[in-house]
Amino acid sequence: MGVSAGVRSLLLLGVLALSGCGERPPAEQDMTYYAQGLAQMDSVFKKYDLAHIGSGVQTDGVHLEVRKRHDPMKPVSESEIKSIKEAIYEEYDREFPLVIEIWTMPETPSVDGKITGMDGKRLLVTGPAAKDGAGPRAMWLGVGEDTVIVNGKTGEPMAWDQLKIGYKVKAWSEPLVATSYPEQSGLLRLEVMEAVEGGGDLQGTVTKIGIGIEDTTQRELQVDGKPYLVLPTAVFRNGDREAKFEDLKEGDRVAVWFAGYSVNPDEQMISQVVLTP
Repeated sequence: MGVSAGVRSLLLLGVLALSGCGERPPAEQDMTYYAQGLAQMDSVFKKYDLAHIGSGVQTDGVHLEVRKRHDPMKPVSESEIKSIKEAIYEEYDREFPLVIEIWTMPETPSVDGKITGMDGKRLLVTGPAAKDGAGPRAMWLGVGEDTVIVNGKTGEPMAWDQLKIGYKVKAWSEPLVATSYPEQSGLLRLEVMEAVEGGGDLQGTVTKIGIGIEDTTQRELQVDGKPYLVLPTAVFRNGDREAKFEDLKEGDRVAVWFAGYSVNPDEQMISQVVLTP
């Protein structure tokens, strides 16, 4: 049975570091080292179309959590799990206690709401306000190699550049989620339920523009005399053309979209500004 060059080097370094003079390391250290090496099993993951989620040592041995890459809702049979385990043993050239857990994407989306922000290959999806008065669920979701974007009604594939702030969507995230607010994770699947950008959450006239509010670099925009903070990731357009914050001037007519969440009560933050005639 063959051992890949990457795993062989990893194991050799670990054994030397743990054993000092070439003596076999204790079983506990063996298990830790095997767990660390699992993240490098690219050939196995590619063969079985898997993505690594995490691996570590528990009382019953090494645990590996993975998911299907292109169809994370697809169940995995016990026979396939057995084949995956055998492929890993072949890479290490030995067997050890190994538990493989397959994460399956749930039918219920992580967040059901609107696209309220975009930044490069990330989008902000914000759900409705909670009934108990708590803030809505909001997630920044980054596109990955196996992200699926479809029309939620027809199932037809959609491209990233077809997405716009204001679209109603259902979004499924990676299982690992950063617990910031908004939360952050990878995007597995996006279903566009209503492809309507709309005319914004507010239409009005720019009455003041500010940069460096309260000794910070925070940008502020007043519309019809009311001030709003502008997100660092905010999108600016002049009709269908890209624009910048610096292009705005007092007296401009604008349509404004809000992020849909706030850190401070009753605060609305701008995520998109479109200059209108």
